[in-house]
Amino acid sequence: MARHEEDREDLFAELKSFSPRWELRLDHEPEPVVVGQRQDGRLAIYFAQDPCFHFDGASRLLRAFVQGSLYRTQGTSLARLQRRRTPGQTQLVRSDLQGPQLEEFLQQAGNRIQRLGETLHSCERSRLSDESRDLGDVNGSGSGEGQPVLPAPSVRVVRAVKGPVPMLFEVADRILTQVLPLRLAPAYPTRRR
Repeated sequence: MARHEEDREDLFAELKSFSPRWELRLDHEPEPVVVGQRQDGRLAIYFAQDPCFHFDGASRLLRAFVQGSLYRTQGTSLARLQRRRTPGQTQLVRSDLQGPQLEEFLQQAGNRIQRLGETLHSCERSRLSDESRDLGDVNGSGSGEGQPVLPAPSVRVVRAVKGPVPMLFEVADRILTQVLPLRLAPAYPTRRR
């Protein structure tokens, strides 16, 4: 769970430890999307700061931040954690998503993640080079004479940190073949005091 009162800011700050990571602009997303992967295989996807999804090395959902609530895996369910503040204290209220609620959450999250994966996958890899990572559209549109405009949605790599653009497409393949359909990781470890 995030350590600070501002859960989403803490989760977003945690993304700095993901290398490589890419900041993307997609036609169908109003805000930048950031995708990061650690050397141990953990993956994170941020659609701005909300929603965001963290996966373990086996591509299973560990935790998420969606519509202002933090979710963490319980193995067979998701715990939704919400802060309730009163003048004298702050309480962390937990409710578990199971059955239809869990299925609806996984379906909605899966649809958004699938659209990202399909958008990235639809871009033609052969048009990419390391030099393109800070330049225009990944799909080659607008790249000059003799370059056909592909019908694929536009993806602009705004920034890449220690990750060549072609490696981003390996992550896109992982999203489509391993992350989806969404599965829950084993219970997320918690600290007891």
